Amino acid sequence: MLKSLHLLYQKSVSKSVFSMVLTSFSKPYIDYSTPILKEIFARKTPFSRRLKQLTYRIEDAGQCAGVVTYLIHENYAQVVQIAFFEYGDHPEIAREIVEMAKTLCDRMGASEIVVGMNGHVNYGLGLTLEQGHRPTFGAMYTKPYYSDHFRGLGFEETRLISYEYPWQDHAFPLNDRWRNRFYQRYQFRAMTKATYDQDLIHYTALNNQCFGDHKFYFQRTAEEDRSLFQDLKFFLEEGSLIFAEKEGVPIGFLLWYPDWGELMARGETLSPLTYLKKKLYKRKVKTFKLVEWAVLPKYRQRGIPVGLLAACFEYVKDQPYSRCKTSWILEDNLDSSGFGLKWAKPYEAFGVYSLRLNRGAHE
Repeated sequence: MLKSLHLLYQKSVSKSVFSMVLTSFSKPYIDYSTPILKEIFARKTPFSRRLKQLTYRIEDAGQCAGVVTYLIHENYAQVVQIAFFEYGDHPEIAREIVEMAKTLCDRMGASEIVVGMNGHVNYGLGLTLEQGHRPTFGAMYTKPYYSDHFRGLGFEETRLISYEYPWQDHAFPLNDRWRNRFYQRYQFRAMTKATYDQDLIHYTALNNQCFGDHKFYFQRTAEEDRSLFQDLKFFLEEGSLIFAEKEGVPIGFLLWYPDWGELMARGETLSPLTYLKKKLYKRKVKTFKLVEWAVLPKYRQRGIPVGLLAACFEYVKDQPYSRCKTSWILEDNLDSSGFGLKWAKPYEAFGVYSLRLNRGAHE
């Protein structure tokens, strides 16, 4: 069954992508894609203006069979990302999508294809590997067969694991003696309205240093993160962004927020309605989510992640939460995944798919 890809003009992209991706893929699950799609295709933010995107309509016998977008960022120019795609369970469509990605790699001088990232890890990472869990706030859902298709085309799979920690007793196992000794060496403080602007600069700097060796991370600017937090800040709670400091200098951070997705209906898009539900039904949320958690390389293996977690639990201990869940953690990140296995249990798995190209080998 022959398929073909037709490049869409910029003015028609948003309508085409929204109608295909959102209509068919978000109905069974909560839709966290719309804000990201609007940002990327409107091209009005610092991040999207540095991102080249090409969107194709997939046709079969003249009929629309899907849609796919390819992304290339200035700071990640060696990679062509396959993102925001939707198509039926037909492996031959995935094959044609990959062939086009290879063509774009040749055209743009890229050497790798990545599937499962929405422009940057901060906007989402990983394709769904199994169906059955309601995605937590901000976590994307994709059709599980996508992973099978790209794995079958020779892509390397990197597994990401989310963990769940029971929180019924609202206690953190850290004795007072250890806590007091530890707090003499390091300080922990939360972002406030007064420190918001400066702390976002710290946040960007720490991300760039802490995740510099992450296989899918690339450098961001403070302006890009300020734009990212523009909407997110309405869903943060007191103490949601916590910094670890040594003599007043930030050396690590932890970002958490309640799982507001528990208040959202299936198919609902993140919107002012979600914020209204947050204000009215806040105490109905039973899960809080650890989103990011990192320490500068020179300060690792010193217990600082435990201190950050203890500081986080001080803010949530009097709330009606009964569960703690994490965002994705690379399975081969033994420090983080080992910590997760010690304190919690695996909750959900995702996959990112990458293919390195030998120049000219696929011509």
